[in-house]
Amino acid sequence: MTKRKHSIPATVAALIVVAFALAAFQSALAQEGRTLIARGDDNYPPYEFLDDAGQPAGYNIDLLRTIAEEAGLEVEVQLGPWHAVLDDLREGRADIVTGMYRSSARDEEFDFSHTHVVVTHSLFARKGSPIRTLEDARGTSIIVQDGDIMHDYVRETGLTDNIVTVPDQQAALELLAGGEYDCALAGKLQGLFHIHRSGLTHLITPVGEEILPRDYCFAVQKGNTQLLARLAAGHTAVSTAGLDTEIRSR
Repeated sequence: MTKRKHSIPATVAALIVVAFALAAFQSALAQEGRTLIARGDDNYPPYEFLDDAGQPAGYNIDLLRTIAEEAGLEVEVQLGPWHAVLDDLREGRADIVTGMYRSSARDEEFDFSHTHVVVTHSLFARKGSPIRTLEDARGTSIIVQDGDIMHDYVRETGLTDNIVTVPDQQAALELLAGGEYDCALAGKLQGLFHIHRSGLTHLITPVGEEILPRDYCFAVQKGNTQLLARLAAGHTAVSTAGLDTEIRSR
């Protein structure tokens, strides 16, 4: 008589793996005896920003905190200027960056988690400007957020040598609306948010095709595979429970 083979359903097996990984994560953190420091951009809505009370808020923050709660982690979130956030991760003052676009160049410097969401970017110009496409913008003065993926993009493509850097995307769009420089590159959703909030809809607009869809992820220092695995396990638990979808719909 042939013996029947018993198999564990794939979903159950996945949950078992997640449970063991999370248990190992919590044990390691208990041994480390410290709180993880998570850094993020203080003006990058709707993903991460300081609310009216000056507290960290946004999708990335809610997602990280939910992962931390599910995994029993202690995480302190600190938001600030983007260039300072990058420096803190590079120099080990931060354990996690709450949201970073992945690219081949950044893959050489950092390690990345599962994708939060895929984000597209856009060229912004003043209404009435002859600049309607990226090719029109070639050789012009382009405003970008210092250290942003669009800053990398302009340098890597050689779109222009006249790069104007500012602390955040809101400053880029306000500078453009004020008649300074020729155009700006920013996240499309973020740009539209700032334009609407700042009452600039009659002055500037996105033009041309969407640019550079990018995976938006948590990031850790290169080689910190243990922390990356811990974040992956927590993220899987949150996704399995459908909590990330709930956060996204808020």
